[in-house]
Amino acid sequence: MRKLRSKKGFTLTETLLCVALLAILSAAGAVASGVVISVRNGMIETADAEVLGSDVLTTMANEVRYGRNFVVDATGAVTQMDSMTFGPGAKFSVDVNGKLYVDSEALHSMTEPEFHKVLSDSAYTHLKVGKFKMEQDSSGNIEISVTVANSGGKELWNGSVTVKPLNGI
Repeated sequence: MRKLRSKKGFTLTETLLCVALLAILSAAGAVASGVVISVRNGMIETADAEVLGSDVLTTMANEVRYGRNFVVDATGAVTQMDSMTFGPGAKFSVDVNGKLYVDSEALHSMTEPEFHKVLSDSAYTHLKVGKFKMEQDSSGNIEISVTVANSGGKELWNGSVTVKPLNGI
């Protein structure tokens, strides 16, 4: 009889309690890992938006810096310019997919649409340029403003830079 009532090992109640605690801890770990992955993805998306916005600003700042013959409308918006890269009459705009495109007289003779892109498709990943504008101030400097959004339209980054054209206006 003594061997049957041995205190070695675990009772059924202790085993069930341990299994229940492990289940609770596993569920908490799964929820926590989901939160960590979500935060990580958000940080990557924000970093990608900063890179895209910086690329657009840098590229366009160089176009303005070395451009000439800027055409400005009544509101101060730059509507076209002579670009060192894209030729005379360059007009920069954002298409329906949120990609920055250029149209110019020199590009009309080229059939490849790749020549009309300011940045390659790989620069955008899952992001898009939400807003893009170039405005001339009273001293002749041009302010370039860019907003980058995700595919759902949520604004992730915005920035601007003021550039003084080197070739005059």
